[in-house]
Amino acid sequence: MSLSIHQRLENMIRIGIIKTIHPSKPFLTVTVNLGEITTAKIRYLNLRSGDDQTWNPPSIGEEVIVFSPNGVLEMGVAFGGFNNAEFPAISEDLNKNITIFSDGCMISYDTKEHALEAVLPESGTVTLTATGGVTVNATGGVTLNAMDGGLEVNGDTQINGKIQISENAKIGGTLRSEGDASFAETIIRGRLYADGNIDSLNGDVRAGNTSLKNHTHPGDSGGETGKPK
Repeated sequence: MSLSIHQRLENMIRIGIIKTIHPSKPFLTVTVNLGEITTAKIRYLNLRSGDDQTWNPPSIGEEVIVFSPNGVLEMGVAFGGFNNAEFPAISEDLNKNITIFSDGCMISYDTKEHALEAVLPESGTVTLTATGGVTVNATGGVTLNAMDGGLEVNGDTQINGKIQISENAKIGGTLRSEGDASFAETIIRGRLYADGNIDSLNGDVRAGNTSLKNHTHPGDSGGETGKPK
């Protein structure tokens, strides 16, 4: 066998380290340090590139394997995903599927605990856009912890159930009750401020056992006054 054939066989499968990364169209390219030589710019594997597409670029220093058709390195393709001392495995738990981004964002799913967790770095944000609507089904309940910024809802809100408010409530518009309180209840454990009207269209307003619609007063000549009109 000639030396050229030996070199081609050797070059068909090589392991190396990414030296440079070049984002470009139509595809990203990298150069790979193979020890005694560094490849020219070669393609890097992208998992999906058809109707469904992904973009998950590699990192400098990431270990890859280079497959070169006919042993020609210039035709090679780099495949990443090999852990090493510089980039060790991020977990030893076989029940977890974890992705950690370079800024510290972590997304994890635990198949044993059936738990999905997403942790963003400091000042991280989340934007969900769904013009067809969003439905959250949570048999165990939903908890929102808005520590500093509070919760802001832009748009009409309909709540089909009871409301309990443990702190003060301030209403800048009109508060209306359209029905019997026994069917739709709002419990406020705190003060209620209304910078507008409080209208009860069909129901009643009560303070303790005193009814706004049906209360009476002692009359000046004895007896009681009639109900308010």
